[in-house]
Amino acid sequence: VTENEERVYCTLQKEVLGRHSTKAVQSAIIMDLARALGIESDNHGELARQIDLLKKDMTGSVTPSDRRISVCLGRIFDNWSVLPRTVSKGSDPDFEEDADIPPFRSFICPLTKEVMKEPVVLESSQSYERAAIQYWFDRCVYDGREPTCPVTGQVLKSLKLNPNIGLAGAIDEWINRNIDIQIRSAVQHLSEDPSSTELISNEMKNMHRISEEHPSKLYKVRNAGLIPLIVRLLRDSSSEIVGPETRTRVLMTLLNMSKDEESK
Repeated sequence: VTENEERVYCTLQKEVLGRHSTKAVQSAIIMDLARALGIESDNHGELARQIDLLKKDMTGSVTPSDRRISVCLGRIFDNWSVLPRTVSKGSDPDFEEDADIPPFRSFICPLTKEVMKEPVVLESSQSYERAAIQYWFDRCVYDGREPTCPVTGQVLKSLKLNPNIGLAGAIDEWINRNIDIQIRSAVQHLSEDPSSTELISNEMKNMHRISEEHPSKLYKVRNAGLIPLIVRLLRDSSSEIVGPETRTRVLMTLLNMSKDEESK
């Protein structure tokens, strides 16, 4: 039994005892498992096949603990294997001019599977979301083992988290481009007489998300002249077009906008 295999088994034992992990830790568990099996962690098909084999092997197990581990591992893998839509650097994807641009794979944290907000780089040269990798280090210490880089498995001599300034700048540029696309679309559709409930709902979903997740970008919404259009939507639209859910998003967006001094 290798050290990796023993570590994976002990971690899963703790999982089934009720210590539910964050997605960051679950991702690290799967990467440890992949190394123990000699499989690349992005080879989802082979990982799924190996986990199915393990489940079959454990079907006749006499210990309830092993059966619980099998179920737990399947659940973790199912959560982990859901991937966001991404594009590869150097590719020339054919996107519509006004369509949102998917993130590059390098923008996605290997642990959270989400676009990084504060990317940091380890001595292994691998980048992670700061909060996610810090949580992983804390978990390693709690489990009484040396902190490792989840992707490479390398035991780290230094836990220093260096800001990945270049990656952060690229992510911010990507965010700005998508926000500009979404704002142009909202201005176009909210300037017209609303005719589609789904269309208005989607536009306000985007504006609400911008106001919640990117408060520093609120000036873009203000400068595009969206505030009067949103207010008009509340005043003039029939209840059939602006349903309760959309109306709530409209009000929450305006509330968030009011926190911006220039928009107040």
